[in-house]
Amino acid sequence: MARYESDRYPSFVFVQTDFVRNGAPIFACAVLEPRRRIKLSWEKRGLPVDEQTKIAQELAEQHYRINAGRIDFWGNIQGYLFKFSEDQPPVAMTTTGKIVANANGVPPAATLSVGRSKIFPGRQ
Repeated sequence: MARYESDRYPSFVFVQTDFVRNGAPIFACAVLEPRRRIKLSWEKRGLPVDEQTKIAQELAEQHYRINAGRIDFWGNIQGYLFKFSEDQPPVAMTTTGKIVANANGVPPAATLSVGRSKIFPGRQ
């Protein structure tokens, strides 16, 4: 069992939207990036993956309902990706939390760098 925050993968649900940058300031994208991620608590990250997935499904459904299907700046919510491991692809979910497939790759992220140093949003 993990003893420290860094010992567990920082599981999160990524909110997929219809966002297209079209000139939006990159700094604004980077600052607002955390609004597209719903982090699981440290305690929940210690649960087996199947239990984490059920929690992620509930979070997706609740998030969609609470936000009426839209996140300011990012646009209309299209679905969710649950990322629970560095080595495994995320699990794709509908806006109701239903699992549709395993997705390939890693959810996109808006970041801000100076030179080769990422300064925002820092560690996920």
